[in-house]
Amino acid sequence: MEIKRTFLFAFLAVLTGLLWFMAIKYSPNRTDPKMVKVALREVGHHILLANKDTTSRVLPVRANPAQTFELSFERDVPIHPDTLVFHVKSSIARAGLSENYLVEVRDCDSEEVVYSYRIQEEKNQIVVPCGSRVLPESCYLINLSFIPLPRLLSWVTIFPIALLVFLALLIWELVSTVRFRNLDVTAGEPNCLTLGKFRFYPEQHTLVYQESQVNLSRKEGEVLAILADQVNQVVRREELSKRVWEDQGVVVGRSLDTYISKLRKHLKKDQTIQLTNVHGVGYKLVDQNKAK
Repeated sequence: MEIKRTFLFAFLAVLTGLLWFMAIKYSPNRTDPKMVKVALREVGHHILLANKDTTSRVLPVRANPAQTFELSFERDVPIHPDTLVFHVKSSIARAGLSENYLVEVRDCDSEEVVYSYRIQEEKNQIVVPCGSRVLPESCYLINLSFIPLPRLLSWVTIFPIALLVFLALLIWELVSTVRFRNLDVTAGEPNCLTLGKFRFYPEQHTLVYQESQVNLSRKEGEVLAILADQVNQVVRREELSKRVWEDQGVVVGRSLDTYISKLRKHLKKDQTIQLTNVHGVGYKLVDQNKAK
């Protein structure tokens, strides 16, 4: 029970962290058009400054329905790819925008793509060709478009799955809790014996310690029931053998020793309970809480 509860809490912590991460990392605001336009105008400003142009204007950034944003200039400018890549990346980061995007430089007249590159941080893919080849002074349009996130990583996909797993674990926890509470209700009934911190249910062959439960084998339960019925008294080996095995026409051999050893392992969680061997006589279940 404790292991299951620890697992549940660990899962809840991971789930909370995952949802928080997804909410920030994949929020629609990371491609907010207003922030994109601010970032691109900043890019245009730095491109002009790199060319020692402090007077011409950066024209208004335009956005089309496909969420592609277009940056243009009042005058012809040369384009230094390294400078462009650096300032786009810096401005995108400062604006808190998605770091998965495609940049294309188009000729104003022909509208042909004369330079382009892609940044896809989510897959650790950065494709920046020909960074040192300067585009000569001309009229250029700089287009920025964001790369859609993979469907499997979207909030809409992950949230329902995580919620279903959480609900399944929660139901598991509730069912387990109710089952142990039901055992607690019967703790004062004749079919429940108290051994130190253990509760022993002979009919169910069940041993409960705090919130952990051990399902004993039938023979383990029968041996423990005899010992528990005569707690703090020596039970002769012959009595155990006869009541558990010989009445059923079974030859014991070393079976009794094996079951005694298994019971010792189950009972070792409580130091006030000891299953001792009285040499040459039999066994004694010592419960210090019931000692006279």
